[in-house]
Amino acid sequence: MRRLRRWSAAALVALAHAFACADEARLAEAARAERAGDLETAARLYSEAIQALERPGGDPPPELPAALNNLGTVLFKLGRPAQALPLLERALPMSVAADGERHPGT
Repeated sequence: MRRLRRWSAAALVALAHAFACADEARLAEAARAERAGDLETAARLYSEAIQALERPGGDPPPELPAALNNLGTVLFKLGRPAQALPLLERALPMSVAADGERHPGT
């Protein structure tokens, strides 16, 4: 039974790592699309990444505030400020909590 628990814990760690890598890849792809001017694709990819990052339980992952901010920025560029504002409002307190009020990004 102990061996099974050890294996299960190792499997969970590996699975968490795989999810994290997939989230990072999706965020990187979204950033590339944004830089290329493909804002609709960037918005979709940022949105998918945010959904994956918002797993229940525990603290939000450190990538979440930037992903929210990036999606908000893309939506604003697409002329959708009503959709952008709630995302930016969610990202700000997370960024302040992580980086402090004096950080240039907050």
